[in-house]
Amino acid sequence: MIDQDGYLTFPIYHGTSTLYRDSIEKHGLGALRDTSLFDFGVLARLAELLDAPRNKTDWWQMNDFVVKTMIEQCVSGGGFNFRYGGLYLSSSRQTAQMYARSPKGSEFISHIFLAYEALKSVNPDEASQLLPCEHPLTKLFEKPSRPMLITVNRIQAHALTTEHGNPIDEQLAEMKAIREKTETHLIDVFWQQRNFAFTGTLEPQGLTFEEL
Repeated sequence: MIDQDGYLTFPIYHGTSTLYRDSIEKHGLGALRDTSLFDFGVLARLAELLDAPRNKTDWWQMNDFVVKTMIEQCVSGGGFNFRYGGLYLSSSRQTAQMYARSPKGSEFISHIFLAYEALKSVNPDEASQLLPCEHPLTKLFEKPSRPMLITVNRIQAHALTTEHGNPIDEQLAEMKAIREKTETHLIDVFWQQRNFAFTGTLEPQGLTFEEL
């Protein structure tokens, strides 16, 4: 799973949107995180407004737990990671494609968008007060977005942790065992929950971009 030079012997993937392609091609993957977009304050305020009885929506009833877990920046009891701030990569192409196909190519920004749309559907005045037309998020929401898969073919194993912040040795051993007993076309399916976290920047010349 790791070659003699310390690189993973398999590709890993990141699902995102064409919204961010120019920035990634210029600065690299993981280089920039615009705090005007990744704004926990906005998400927290949306949650507060959607909790109000006057703004009751079906979307909020189905998604309030997820959004509140995101705001708390924690791992759910079921092991799902809702911490943000680092760069997350998946050994499964299918998993990365799922994230790429979120409305805005980022799980966090997509939930801001969906919460904003839910609020706007029942209380457009409060929605526009929170995110006026000149806000960077509102401008982003208006741009066309297409899902995009980024493939990383070479990455140093020592630069990675599991998505929960643990050493990757045990996870790699599990992946190796799966690969040895699984038909080739099914490996990606069984690797779907084997994800990695990376702190730093992946240079654009080492990335392959694919619009889905």
